[in-house]
Amino acid sequence: MTTINGQTKRGQAIYHAWRNGERVTRISDIYGRYSWDKERAFEKCMDMYCNEKPGSYDFKCTGHNSFAFSVAWMQEDGNLRYETSGGSYLVILNK
Repeated sequence: MTTINGQTKRGQAIYHAWRNGERVTRISDIYGRYSWDKERAFEKCMDMYCNEKPGSYDFKCTGHNSFAFSVAWMQEDGNLRYETSGGSYLVILNK
């Protein structure tokens, strides 16, 4: 997992994408039609969210297109977890 400082432009962009994102609970909340691979990737992200510390909240889709999607959620400690097809990130907001 890559750590990103929340005070950088990249960290702020991810934070704003999460803040403006759409709450989702199923892949069908994002796509009308989707592949088995997308469904599996979404379930993996949802599993990570559900198995984290009990205080994690606001699982949201931060972006999507026909090829990929990204999701993020706030962790109990006030830092932001961000998952994309390109990797896993932790945005440190409390510095």
